[in-house]
Amino acid sequence: MDLLLTQTLLLLSALGVVAGSCPDGCRCQDTGLVCSGLSDIPATLPSSTTALYFSNCRIESLKAEDLDQFANTLAVFVIKNTTLKEGIFTNLPLLSQISLYKNQLESLGPGVFGPMPLKELWLYDNKLSRVEDDTFRNLTQLFLLVLSRNQISHVSAGAFRGLEKIGEISLHTNLLTSLEAGTFQGLPNLFHISLEHNFLSSLPAGVLQGVNRLENIDLHNNSFPNLPQTSLDSLTPATTVLLQQNPWRCDLYILPLRDWLRNHPSKANQTLVICESPFTTNGELIALLEDTNVVPP
Repeated sequence: MDLLLTQTLLLLSALGVVAGSCPDGCRCQDTGLVCSGLSDIPATLPSSTTALYFSNCRIESLKAEDLDQFANTLAVFVIKNTTLKEGIFTNLPLLSQISLYKNQLESLGPGVFGPMPLKELWLYDNKLSRVEDDTFRNLTQLFLLVLSRNQISHVSAGAFRGLEKIGEISLHTNLLTSLEAGTFQGLPNLFHISLEHNFLSSLPAGVLQGVNRLENIDLHNNSFPNLPQTSLDSLTPATTVLLQQNPWRCDLYILPLRDWLRNHPSKANQTLVICESPFTTNGELIALLEDTNVVPP
């Protein structure tokens, strides 16, 4: 269960439920509502509602007009198991957190999110396949963006344009095979990037240009056979780089990575970065490879 939803349920249970105007299938406390088992959005939701949680519902589709009455109040919105119509979040200027995990979302366009002070956007466990330019351009206050566990195979270079305050981007467990050179440019406050459990085999030069506060980038369990010096130069500003569980091929092209590991021993756990091929070097620590152990490409 979503942590925020769990905390809200506990709070409502402890404080008691406000009766009267609270719709059937919902529990109400002050200006928060937790609803479950519904097939439609209740028509009688209090107009003062600031937090809406829909759990285990059967609402097939959610339209912008379903939320129009909360344009001046709604700050938190959580829903699962539904589809969303274009423009649903264009008239909710107070919304600071949206959780849309485990829905049926297949695409997001630039018109989905209007200007709002959103701090957290949870989009994991959907069916997204692409992230296009300017999808989040109106979310200038966003700090956390979670796109993990989708089917994303392409992220446009301008997908994160406008996210001036973004600190964390999670793209793990998708279908990415490559990244555009400018994917993370213009994100000066970004400090954590999750790219593990994808199929990346290379990093473009300058992929992290301008990301001067990067602390952690997770690249483990991808498809890297090696990393050229230009890619390693991009990673150097990071405090921690996770590189284990990649199919490292220990031929001459692995030498830049070997030297980088030796020169930056605190950035990666060197005991986990090991050769997979050729057979003669399988299991060897890359940082300890001698020139004589490296085979021609």
